[in-house]
Order: sequence, then C-alpha cells, then structure tokens
Amino acid sequence: MGQRHQVYVKLPNNKIIGLHHQWLFGLRALSQLKTFLTFVKNAVDNNNGDCFDYHAYQVLESCYAINIIDGYVSRVHLLESISPLSEDNNNGITCIDLSDIDNPTYCFSSIRGLECLDDSITSKDYKNKTPLGYKTWLYLHDPKHDFKEFSFFDDYKVMSQETLDGFINAN
Repeated sequence: MGQRHQVYVKLPNNKIIGLHHQWLFGLRALSQLKTFLTFVKNAVDNNNGDCFDYHAYQVLESCYAINIIDGYVSRVHLLESISPLSEDNNNGITCIDLSDIDNPTYCFSSIRGLECLDDSITSKDYKNKTPLGYKTWLYLHDPKHDFKEFSFFDDYKVMSQETLDGFINAN
C-alpha cells in the first residue's frame, strides 16, 4: 500500500546507501530531492562535506522525512539491501551520485512502471530503467506544471545510463 519509492545515494567513498519512502511520487519527489541537494551544497560549502563520513544515513533520512518549508512529515526507513530490483516499488527511484561531491548528479527512474502519472500519460511515454531528469519527471506527473518552480535542478547534471546501471545492478 502507498506510493512506494526508494532513494539511493552513492557517497564520496563510493558506498551506496538506500532509503524506502512509503508515500513519495511526482512533485514531492522533486521537492525532497531539492532539500537533499541543498543540504549537500551547504555541507560542502561550509565544511567540505565531512558530514557524509559519519552521518550519511541521518542526513538522508532527515532530508526525506520532513520538509520545513511546507510542514511535510512522512515515515521513512533505511534499506538493508541496496538493490532497486529487490525492493517493493511502484513509483520509481531517485538516484544521487556524490562520488564527486563538488559535482553531484541525479536522476529519477522507473523500475517496474509508475502508477501515479497524469491521466494523459501512458507507459509508452517513458522507458523503465532509464535516467529521467526533472523536466521529464515533472511532465510525467503534471504536464501543465511550470518548470520554473524547479529551475534549481538546472545546476545539476542528470546521471548517465552507465551510472544508473551501477545503482540498479548494485548488490
């Protein structure tokens, strides 16, 4: 039950950690990713990103469990497995690569299809296991939404297919 979505992060030490979110999809997935990437940028600017050495799980969990701007709160839990193929998922994944902490990349992707799409969208409008940037993700969920609200993501590159494959095939 719920809109199950997982978030995976490759840390600067190349370790991958994951989080399960029971009610994450669409615009909320974008806003929570923005929260996380904002934290990463501030952590790097203020202390060289050292927080990821010891507190990576707490940072990830905090950034996805709450949004202080709009008062959002949700229960999340950390994953034992880091393989997206082994998780209960019906609304995609978010992957974030911090291996180059000064130039993080991200993508959204579908593993087994996306349930919460705009009524005008079909599974023919996207392909499973391919990297999706914020504009495509937003279009799939709300084709009439103004991209300007999420122009924050223009400063970040969408990860390559090869990098996404590394997340999908992790074990």
